[in-house]
Amino acid sequence: MDNSSRLSEKARKFEEEISPVSEILRYADLDYIKSIIKNPEDLISFAGGWVNHNAPEKLRNAYKTISSDIDLFHLSGGYSATLGESEFKKAICKFEKKLYGMKINEDEIAVGSGSTQLTMEVLRVLLNPKDKILLLDPTYVNFLPQLITGFSDIEILRFPIIDENEWKFMADE
Repeated sequence: MDNSSRLSEKARKFEEEISPVSEILRYADLDYIKSIIKNPEDLISFAGGWVNHNAPEKLRNAYKTISSDIDLFHLSGGYSATLGESEFKKAICKFEKKLYGMKINEDEIAVGSGSTQLTMEVLRVLLNPKDKILLLDPTYVNFLPQLITGFSDIEILRFPIIDENEWKFMADE
């Protein structure tokens, strides 16, 4: 018996597709970047990291400050509470009250450690079994694998909004 027969259907499907991380890391390959843009210096990355791009100088200096202070350095690597630190959530409540007159409780706020966690939490709240979800293409690379691995009983619809030959927005068509 080969290993593929012991893998779940989901695992076999992921074997055939590029992972979101691999897709993002294509932008670390200068040859790939040159294949999609004439001058790599014109590329602006809105990703969570710098895929071989220079970091903003203010952020680099902040890293210097944190790494040179023992307490800040150790604090920077710690885990936060699952749904966010209480002091931060209380500050959000005060901010909302002051700016918008809204009275909210910190228990109504969830602060996540990144888009992957937050997206999954929102999907868990919004989706019911047998729901259909529409993804605009192109879409963030994590959305599809999150939906496939997190929800076995939903239908995923894809809707292209970019003509990839002309790089033209075409959602109205």
